[in-house]
Amino acid sequence: MDLEAFKKSAELIVSRNVSERVQAVFADFKNETGSLSLIYCTNGKPTEDDEEDCEVACAELLAHYPDIRIAETQCVAISDKPLITGMTKIFFRE
Repeated sequence: MDLEAFKKSAELIVSRNVSERVQAVFADFKNETGSLSLIYCTNGKPTEDDEEDCEVACAELLAHYPDIRIAETQCVAISDKPLITGMTKIFFRE
């Protein structure tokens, strides 16, 4: 998979699936294993709606990219300082 094309598609898909509470979204795709990690970082404790938005974005990415064989999502408060080292910033609210 072309990672630059993935980033652009992911930015578009995620932008349709974020509430005002989402401060940042990070993604990582590993070609060798076909694994996708998607992390939504929210302002405060994530709500069920935040988690659903994250799952919907993941499902849309799965539908768009058949190279993805394994996917995991995480929805966390940005104040919890999630481990995002090496991940691509897909969305950031300033």
